[in-house]
Amino acid sequence: MADVVANQVGGSFGDANDAQKNVFDLGAFVGDLTFEEDASGDDISLEGLAKELEECKNYDVVENILSKGTTLREYTKGVENDLCQVEMDSIQDYIKESDNFVSLHDQICDCDAILSQMETSSQRFSGMLILAGQARKTCIHLIRYHLLFVLLNKSITVTLFKEFLVFISC
Repeated sequence: MADVVANQVGGSFGDANDAQKNVFDLGAFVGDLTFEEDASGDDISLEGLAKELEECKNYDVVENILSKGTTLREYTKGVENDLCQVEMDSIQDYIKESDNFVSLHDQICDCDAILSQMETSSQRFSGMLILAGQARKTCIHLIRYHLLFVLLNKSITVTLFKEFLVFISC
């Protein structure tokens, strides 16, 4: 484990002076980092690593980790282990709830089938309403034509009757 060198500017760790700032020597961590070459043998570019490490040293999270005497590598490994545990717990939860998921899936499928049947019924009813509307219009037209025919017949009958009266009276 790399040694953490914590230098303080203007005081000790318990001071309430807000102007104080802990400065950590990240050079100790750079020496602790090892880079393994991948199977292809490509070189890993470390350009800009020192700059990024310098930028990271001012982050509160990094300062808290380093003040506990833990290296970033150890902290990262702990976080990865915690994430793996959470992942395993999540998988176990999914396995425990699998019956509920299957039940929910079946309920959704049943609901989908019912909605499909309702849609079909609605379409049929809509078709019936359209036919009923067309039948109503047809009935109205038939009634109009019937009245027109009756009036026409009445008019013809009156005309014929008048002609007959004129013929008889002569």
